[in-house]
Amino acid sequence: MKKLFIALILLISSTCNASESDWPSHLRFMSGPKGGNWAILGAALSEIFNKSGLPDTMSVSGAGVSNILNTHARRADFGFSVTSLLGAALKGEADFNGRAVNNAVIMTNLYTQYTYFVMRRDFAGKNKIKSLDDIK
Repeated sequence: MKKLFIALILLISSTCNASESDWPSHLRFMSGPKGGNWAILGAALSEIFNKSGLPDTMSVSGAGVSNILNTHARRADFGFSVTSLLGAALKGEADFNGRAVNNAVIMTNLYTQYTYFVMRRDFAGKNKIKSLDDIK
């Protein structure tokens, strides 16, 4: 998947000529909180986009929910999020409080994202929890 993504970036950079398009002069890219994987990846992608001839691209801190909302509201042009949040956004569920989003689409999956269930070690030890089955 990583090789496919890199190939896509190279293809875009070799065929893009922003001066011949109707692209805006500046692109707003919503990444993630400073210090996180999304912020680091967003900064790197913005640099690649800038060097490839795309309009000036700025990576801005955000998060999964806010990136969808900002893209939907045209405060951002594109950004990172996860499938489950966009699914909820399209239906107006969970963090989107009945406000369905219709101006955001999934473009590609960059990498497999695992979600972990974490627990305080002292809590688990005190309650003899070694797996989720022990919580039942």
